[in-house]
Amino acid sequence: MHDRWRKIAGLLVSLTLLACIAGWLPQAEAALISTKEEIEIGRRVAMDLETKYGLVTDPELQARVARIGAKIAAASDRQDIQYSFKVLNNKEVNALALPGGFVYLFKGLVDYMPSDEELAGIIGHEVGHISKRHTVRQLEKSLGMSIRPSACCSATGALFCRIWLIMRSWPATAAATSGRPTSSVSSIRSGPGITRTVC
Repeated sequence: MHDRWRKIAGLLVSLTLLACIAGWLPQAEAALISTKEEIEIGRRVAMDLETKYGLVTDPELQARVARIGAKIAAASDRQDIQYSFKVLNNKEVNALALPGGFVYLFKGLVDYMPSDEELAGIIGHEVGHISKRHTVRQLEKSLGMSIRPSACCSATGALFCRIWLIMRSWPATAAATSGRPTSSVSSIRSGPGITRTVC
């Protein structure tokens, strides 16, 4: 019975991956935060995640996840960024997509879905979020950015400060406004800087 549900989940994830890569989902437009700013936002959050959880110290596992991710990223319609795929040392069954190409799998997820095909489905889903800039769109929406791009570029430092504050306070805000849990397997988004997805 467990294998049957695992296969169904793998099929659903694969179909989502196919839809993302093939461009069947609507193209996200996020022109107010530049690619350079997006990468910097993701880099800063990635450093925090790695400090908080640490990386799994299994070089073979890290290489396996990076290899699977690189194949998927090569098929993405977003080639203006360098993708990074790593496994965080946490038993939670989850995955994260950060702005700018940073993808993290939790060790609990890798243990739960040990086959390359299952991991490819999860990684593909996360790459789809990055490719379509879903998190960047959410950031812009959360920031209420209705200003001209030129004004945004002249205040990059202030922009990062505002983004950081929003990202730090998002889990409590999301729980209060959406009624959804913010740190469970059913969580979809824990903040505008972090997309959390588990199928």
